[in-house]
Amino acid sequence: MVSEQCSGTISGGSVPAAAYYCTASSVVSITATGTVTKPLSVGLGITYQWEKRTGTNPDVWSSVTLGTGGTTKTYVTDVTGQAGSYRLKVSCAAGGVGYSDVVNIVPLAAPTPATLPFTETFENTWLDLCNTKEIPSASWRQTSPDFALNANASWRREDDGSGWDLISSGTYSPSGSGSSHSARFHTYEADEDEQAALDLHLNFTGANNRTFSFDWINPDGADFIDVTVSTDGGTSFINPNGTALRLTNSFGWTHQSLVLSGYNAADFVIRFNATSDFGFDDMGIDNISVTEPPMCSGLPTYGTVASTSVCSGGSAIFTPVGATSSLTASGVSYKWQTSATADGTFTDIPGATSVNYTTPALTVTSYYKFVTTCSATGSVTTPVLTVTVNPYYLCYCGPGATPPNAADL
Repeated sequence: MVSEQCSGTISGGSVPAAAYYCTASSVVSITATGTVTKPLSVGLGITYQWEKRTGTNPDVWSSVTLGTGGTTKTYVTDVTGQAGSYRLKVSCAAGGVGYSDVVNIVPLAAPTPATLPFTETFENTWLDLCNTKEIPSASWRQTSPDFALNANASWRREDDGSGWDLISSGTYSPSGSGSSHSARFHTYEADEDEQAALDLHLNFTGANNRTFSFDWINPDGADFIDVTVSTDGGTSFINPNGTALRLTNSFGWTHQSLVLSGYNAADFVIRFNATSDFGFDDMGIDNISVTEPPMCSGLPTYGTVASTSVCSGGSAIFTPVGATSSLTASGVSYKWQTSATADGTFTDIPGATSVNYTTPALTVTSYYKFVTTCSATGSVTTPVLTVTVNPYYLCYCGPGATPPNAADL
């Protein structure tokens, strides 16, 4: 049989508009679809070549030299310099060239911390990220150190299980605590001690008390879920409020609620870290809720705080007692102000936005004010608070009189 020579319009096919590498050591695989199929016989004259944009104005494209599959329909990048724009060039030896769409390969975008109040019932289809249907929304991330060897060691929506074996095994009932779906960890097929963490990123700006609640199910076995939190975007994790929270056995859906006290972070993370026992029942979480305290109302109070004195080089510590608390009401903020004179202009002190304030080391008498604000109603300000720098003889000269009838000067 004689192969037919390529001719006519050549198609470069379609590629995604964007692709992501999840870590500095991970690579990206791109497949062009709808291309001319390369024949087994080279006589048809179709060739493939992946190109990378190496210059702009005008565009300059160069054949890839790193990675694998550079002359096939599927190209796998190399970790070295993989960010950039790529396309597939399809050529016919008899004439004619086609190009695919351009795909931009970029680092995985950071999660988007969700604003409060926040709820998640896992009803929506999960999103593809580094793996198929991996996260509930852009505010979630998943980390599974064992996924590359065993895709069962992962969280998925309970009815999806992309990449799982025996998805119908290990199921619990009902499938959600108050809705149709939940997040499920596949203990049934994840090997013993394999783990996966499902991380929720939230905007916790302002040190309020937030109410955090969720439902969970773990019918039997030695598997468990540890709930931890992070104030640095997930770099390090601690127990919530200093108390370990481990979810072990619960045959039915169980409700858990706690107050997260005083955390202040623009990227606060709540982690559900599942550990498998290779048992008979999977584990699930559902109905997650994180809420702010109620909005402040009425004029706030600045509490009780008084002037004081220090020795030269010392610092004063102001601790207002009874000031309206930002922990129990939203919309409460504080600021400290200072002036060189008691009747001068008071200006805000950068960074002094907590209820307590410690002055810098002082060598001259200084003046301060404390402002408490409710965003819904207004502000109140203390009278001038004076920090007097005492003369040296009140700081460093001790009593010298010792005879019974003597007196200090």
